[in-house]
Amino acid sequence: MKIFDIDPAEHRDAYRRQQWVSISQGCTSEFLDYLQAQYGRRREDEKLFDVGNTAAKDQYRFEPPPDTDMCGELFGLVEGICQTKRSTMVLSERHVNRYLDHVNPNPPAHKDRFATQIAVGIAIEVPEESRLVMYPEDHRDVNPYGMSAEYRASLPPDELPEVVLADSPSIEIADRPGDVHIFPGSSMWHLRRAAAGTVVLYLKCNDFNCDPLGEDPSSAGVRASTEAVLGAADPDLTSAVPALSRRLQWVARLAGRDGQERPFAKLWQEEPFAVTEEELAIVRALEHGSGRLASAGNAAGDQASIVGLARRGVLDLLPAPVI
Repeated sequence: MKIFDIDPAEHRDAYRRQQWVSISQGCTSEFLDYLQAQYGRRREDEKLFDVGNTAAKDQYRFEPPPDTDMCGELFGLVEGICQTKRSTMVLSERHVNRYLDHVNPNPPAHKDRFATQIAVGIAIEVPEESRLVMYPEDHRDVNPYGMSAEYRASLPPDELPEVVLADSPSIEIADRPGDVHIFPGSSMWHLRRAAAGTVVLYLKCNDFNCDPLGEDPSSAGVRASTEAVLGAADPDLTSAVPALSRRLQWVARLAGRDGQERPFAKLWQEEPFAVTEEELAIVRALEHGSGRLASAGNAAGDQASIVGLARRGVLDLLPAPVI
């Protein structure tokens, strides 16, 4: 089943110029019929938790029909319109959002998690008064956090969106079922006004190999490949290329009450844990998403540190470089 009925070349210039596109009936009628049949009603037993604002909406992990090339279509569309790098692209979210009846009709704007370099929304059910609102021109710094709420919590009062966007130009879209919206979700403030009853499928992706929720179908295979290398008594790294784990959120030095700074790493939904200075140096030497060491050498100590980091999920060991 085909998802999109869109020629990327027709929208590339518009996206380059305005940093968003909204494509009327960009979803195929067959796929829209499938979405409405599957998600046109609440499914209490399939709701997700701890992935977003569950007080405002139900969220479901989208499962495509078996004959649908979800990632292939999505990555081709985003590469063609947004000029992202196809070879390092991953799916970071695939959620159906159903906004609840009691949702605030005028919520503050938000930015999506760091892994949402590009958000692709497909409208499934849209009440007449519902509007997608975006602020494409101002305050375009990227949310560096794993959640929207973390980013908001990091902002001082005078930098909250309801303050800084008061005089900013906005785009307001009265979308209909089957419309497709494409925009940089982690760097563009946006909201859904009068959202009650709206149902939208969001497919979110990036080209820096980041999948904190593990929702890309290939992520399990990447980890399995790592585990296969680590399964040997003496792991052989000669044919394995270290890369930042798709679940890695951050590495940093944290200062304790004793005044000492110590290096830590954090994976999605796990507590931070200590790493050595040598391990920290290796993680920071890895080029962002490239799978290649920029400056770490091949000494035995480096190899042992790479294996240790891979065992704790900080690194993956790939069979070939991600280029």
